[in-house]
Amino acid sequence: MLNSPSVLISMVTIVFAKSNRLPEVTVIENAPHLAYENKEMWASDYKVREEGLFLIIDYPYSHLLLFLNHEQDTLAQLNIKRKFDKLYQDVFGNLHLLSVDSAYQVLCDRRSLSLGFGVSIETFRQKLEPVKILTDSIMVLQKYVNMQQELVYFKVNRNNSKISVMADLSGASLEMAQSMRSDDYRDQKLDRMLAENPLFGEAVFNPSKQAAYNGLPSDEDVQGRRDAMRSLYMRILFKPIYCPVFYIKGSIYIFDFQNNEMLKYDNCGEPTGQCEIDFHETGYFKKLVVNKPWDNKLIVDAATGRCYAQFSTDGIVTLKEIGLSDGRVKREIRLDKHSFPQNIQVYDGEVYYLYLDKRRAIDKDKRSLYKMKLE
Repeated sequence: MLNSPSVLISMVTIVFAKSNRLPEVTVIENAPHLAYENKEMWASDYKVREEGLFLIIDYPYSHLLLFLNHEQDTLAQLNIKRKFDKLYQDVFGNLHLLSVDSAYQVLCDRRSLSLGFGVSIETFRQKLEPVKILTDSIMVLQKYVNMQQELVYFKVNRNNSKISVMADLSGASLEMAQSMRSDDYRDQKLDRMLAENPLFGEAVFNPSKQAAYNGLPSDEDVQGRRDAMRSLYMRILFKPIYCPVFYIKGSIYIFDFQNNEMLKYDNCGEPTGQCEIDFHETGYFKKLVVNKPWDNKLIVDAATGRCYAQFSTDGIVTLKEIGLSDGRVKREIRLDKHSFPQNIQVYDGEVYYLYLDKRRAIDKDKRSLYKMKLE
């Protein structure tokens, strides 16, 4: 103790608030997040299945087919050529790896991946792609005719191989397509176009050669350009009609968007009913007021059997759940966290999509795979 008189010392403490700007964090239960943990991976394509997730992955110096379970654990991987950039699942449940010239079946035993025997892409499209539905009783095949303005669904009895027409779908564009099937009609129209500007065909399809002509091109050149123009003309005028078929929980559904009907069939392809649909109707007035144009795409959740129609507005996608009993919209889900999502798939109540992610991208074609809960 000090012997000096007691001294009362007072202290004033002043506390100043220090402002620290923290990163903005929004906690949303259904917020999208990466469907895999490795942020160095970039996905070209993917397929969500019951056993897990298949991804075509780009690394700086490798190209991989990756197999993950739904908990994001890597189960197997396979080095593949860079030309393979698409995955396709057939009605038999087989997964295929596609390029512009070939197709290979993916063999997976949950511990390793390998590729089966390959075929040309032409053979694949002719033999396998037309098969759309497989039940215990029938197989459903589709065939486009009349410049893809008429779509016919055939059912093949699996017991006796008897073939019959299940649905023949067409709309207002069929009559125009049938009238333009005449070679004379098309050639006369193209001849008039060429007569007005003889060098137009060459200017469109090979501009570098236009200056090489002195006067009119030869008859052989005119015929070549006529054929090229005819092909372009047909593609511009006649986009394939969209009337998809789905096998959902033991029933077959055909969405006839040409006639605004949903057709229902049983497991044997016999009609069980139909109902009107109008959720896809987005004419000029509706686009102007509602601004929710129809993307001509339906997405089915293979696990739950729910069906979603895809709409886009200024890059923001809205999924509308469609009731299979009445064809009406049950609810809407906006995917507004990422604009212009690509290759949207839904499985077991979760939506997946590819997004042009700029996290660590070097070039312009790097996409990450995201997923989020729909509930």
